[in-house]
Amino acid sequence: MLVIGLAGLVAACAQAPRLSSSSVVTLADVVGTWAGRWNAEEGAGGAAELILTGDPGAEADTVYAHLTVLEGGVSDSTRREGRLTRDGILFVLDGGGTLSLTLGPSRDVLNGEFVGGQGFPAPRGSLELTRRS
Repeated sequence: MLVIGLAGLVAACAQAPRLSSSSVVTLADVVGTWAGRWNAEEGAGGAAELILTGDPGAEADTVYAHLTVLEGGVSDSTRREGRLTRDGILFVLDGGGTLSLTLGPSRDVLNGEFVGGQGFPAPRGSLELTRRS
């Protein structure tokens, strides 16, 4: 299991993107538990679970995520702070990568792409998640 240290989380928070003034996705749209699959560009993949929450004391566009991905019998988990965007959420990953999630029109699907960064089992890939709660 991957555990991100406080220094890494603080550095990632400082790099987190800012909210666009034309945001249509709200915190209420994304808070909850999401589950589905991750897929690497090379064809590997596995189960994924994403728990999203907010903090009433934080900025309105701040989203906190706990992402767990499974590959075979091994799980990796990471925690990230992200920002709401017009279509979903953007997270900056350790190592300079990003995780970009787009909320589907029915508000019960999150699809996204990850590029680079640490804490993912592949350098590039996608996530396909549906709301569980």
